[in-house]
Amino acid sequence: KASAVGSTATPTATPTATPTATSPAKLVDEAQLVTRLLAGHARGTLVLARGGSGKSKLAWSLEAQICGRMPVARVDLQWDLEAGEGPAAGDNAVLAAIQRTLHLSGTAPQALKTALHGRGLMLLLDSLDEIPLDKRASVVKAINDAMTMLPRMRVVVFTRPPVFHGNYGLAHVEA
Repeated sequence: KASAVGSTATPTATPTATPTATSPAKLVDEAQLVTRLLAGHARGTLVLARGGSGKSKLAWSLEAQICGRMPVARVDLQWDLEAGEGPAAGDNAVLAAIQRTLHLSGTAPQALKTALHGRGLMLLLDSLDEIPLDKRASVVKAINDAMTMLPRMRVVVFTRPPVFHGNYGLAHVEA
């Protein structure tokens, strides 16, 4: 089961985010989450759960279920951003990681827009909480900027519950 708060979901039976008056917690299972993601109910979804509870496995499973229905890229923020060989996508490390994941060359976001041919992209971002604190703000900015540059892109961020900010400062998700 997953619990959703606004456009926030957690892969545990117990909500870890605090419901608000405008977005009460709702339990959804994995199939319901896939349906909601594909239907575009939210542009950004934040999946919150404790370490070891299966967030990365859920990301892999969602990738497998969505890939036949729309373009999907899964990026491990901790490993895939470090693996980058330079700013292939300008200053945006997230766009560069998407390009590497999709095996695209060219300049982002134009290369991504061309490859997608007007279709949306489901971007699954894992391990935001494992980015060192001194780099996390720049990664969050890169995510927000990527969402602005690619307006048809939907993003699901998998992370542990934040300590300081309810949604890590992500502009297009609610927590």
